[in-house]
Amino acid sequence: LMSRASLTQAAATVEWKTLGFFAGLFIIVGALVSVGALEAVSRWLISVIGTDINVISISLLAFSGIVSGIVDNIPYVTSMIPVIFNLNDALGLSEPSVLWWALATGADFGGSLTVVGASANIVGVAIAHREGIKLSMWDYAKVGIPVTLLSLLATVPYFLFVIN
Repeated sequence: LMSRASLTQAAATVEWKTLGFFAGLFIIVGALVSVGALEAVSRWLISVIGTDINVISISLLAFSGIVSGIVDNIPYVTSMIPVIFNLNDALGLSEPSVLWWALATGADFGGSLTVVGASANIVGVAIAHREGIKLSMWDYAKVGIPVTLLSLLATVPYFLFVIN
């Protein structure tokens, strides 16, 4: 509105591929919620890891870190919200804060694992490519994987001794 650029000029600067990517991700997440797949994930998690809150929080931290590095962290967290509510109900927790912290921390750190882990990574690589800088997914992962894994490991004592 403040610019004198035409609509055509403004539209040319939009990262259309990135917007399409996110639209597709949100459609997939909506479908998973609609078919009850995310409620099934909650039941499966409890059947596999039990009901110990320490085990669940560390497992959720690790799971979120890994999955969020493969799937963009925004739709991942969005899809996990019903899972956290279901876990909270199944465990009879009065306050699910440790589960929210595990989800948020794992997803945040996991976003650095790969290029597709976070919106900023995707946009940054797209801009780098537009400027002629070649940055492959593997170039990014060579740094992202060790940093993410060390960050997740460093967080485990915090969850065990501070949050719980």
